[in-house]
Parts: sequence; structure tokens; C-alpha cells
Amino acid sequence: MRPDVFADLDHLFMLNFSVSAEELSTLVPSPLQLLTRHGRGFPSIVLPRIRNLRPARLGVPRVHYELYGLRILVEFESARLGRTKGIWFQRLIMDPNPLRWIANAVTPFQFERGCVTKRCDDSGWTSIVAEFASGEPAVHAEVCHSPHYPDTLTDHSCFSTSDEALAMYNDIAFGFLVDPARCVHILQIADPHPNYVAWPLRHLQVRPESVRVPRELTGMQVQLEPSYYVGSLPRYWRWLPSERFATPRCTCEPG
Repeated sequence: MRPDVFADLDHLFMLNFSVSAEELSTLVPSPLQLLTRHGRGFPSIVLPRIRNLRPARLGVPRVHYELYGLRILVEFESARLGRTKGIWFQRLIMDPNPLRWIANAVTPFQFERGCVTKRCDDSGWTSIVAEFASGEPAVHAEVCHSPHYPDTLTDHSCFSTSDEALAMYNDIAFGFLVDPARCVHILQIADPHPNYVAWPLRHLQVRPESVRVPRELTGMQVQLEPSYYVGSLPRYWRWLPSERFATPRCTCEPG
């Protein structure tokens, strides 16, 4: 069972990076392929607060949680969609933790135990800390969201314009999950539906010195890229049919 769901997105912090494609590609499972530009790949850390998540058909129960996700931009050669850009979640935390038992049982996601905290000071800056149950840090950053359209680049960005960066990180409608049974599960941000609203992205200022990247990116050539904030809006996700893929045949000769 993989229910289609509605949710109210309370807010979303999106911290974007570019990384050497050669290094980042080691994290992406077959048959997904790393999406690249000028020899760089594109991981993001997303931290939304989800309210009133409920099955689309029933409307109940309704649950609320904080989410941490390390996602990577990929491409998938889909039998139904053709070559499609999307995201693959390398690691996820759902907080509070008991909700993840149900989510892991009824979907292909594998949410982990952990804790996500966000503390805002009087000047509008938010300190974000996410940790796994083991105490392993997932991310730390200090951010401040703006009401303005994201029209600036970070220092040493791999993009030429802010619109190029926006198109790379925002032009996404599909998520892909790969399981050991050689299936790719496809989750779509569904359109049309009565409450669908496009992402109203705003600029997110990030203090570079405050950023502690996840263990998976440690030691890589990580470049902070333009980052974004989304305020409140409705979301609708639906599952498309899963697609099986063949295991690549080894062509290595013995010895």
C-alpha cells in the first residue's frame, strides 16, 4: 500500500550545494544517474515542517512532523516518462520518531530515528540542528529567510546567473526511491489538483562559517550554492507505477 497524500507545508529550508561529480556519483545507486553541470553534482539539505499529512482518499488520520533530508539531483531513464530529472534521498530523518514506523511500513521510504530542532533569535536568524539517534550530526547551519525573490549568487558559485541556479534546484516534479528488489518507485508532486500551488521560493541567507555538512559529504569539494525558503502552502504527492530494472551484467574477465 502506497497512499497518495495531502499535506500542509508549514515551511521549508533548502540548503543547496555543488560537489565534484566524480566524488558525488559514488553515493547514487544504479539505475539512477547523477545530474551534472560543468563537472559538478548537486546535493541539497531540505528541512520542512509538515502539518496535517493525511491520505488523499480518507482525509484522516492527520500527522505532523519535522523532516531532514539529504537529497541529490539525478536523472532516470523511465519506461513511462522518458529521461526524467528528479531527486533521490540519500538519507532521511523523521521527527517525532514513532511516525516513521508507519511510513516505513506503507511506503518505500526508509526514515531513520533522529531529532530536528530549529531555534529563531530576535534578529530573525534560525539555528538548525539535525542529529541521528546515534548522536551523529546530520547538519548544522544558521539561516535567515527573506521575502525577496532569490536573485543573488553565492561566492564562487558554479552558476552564471541566479535564474540558472533556480532552474537547477527548483524545476523538479519527481522523486525516485530504489529498493533491493531492483525496483524504482516514483513519487510525483501531483498536478493538477484543486489546491496545487507552485513553489514560491524566496532567498535564504546562510552563514557559510556555520554550516556543518553531513558525514556523506565530508572530505568532498563542497561549494555552497544559492539556497531557498518556502513558506506555507499545500502539497499533494501521488505514487506512479514502480519500474523494474535489470542488474548490470559484469563484463570483467576472470583473473
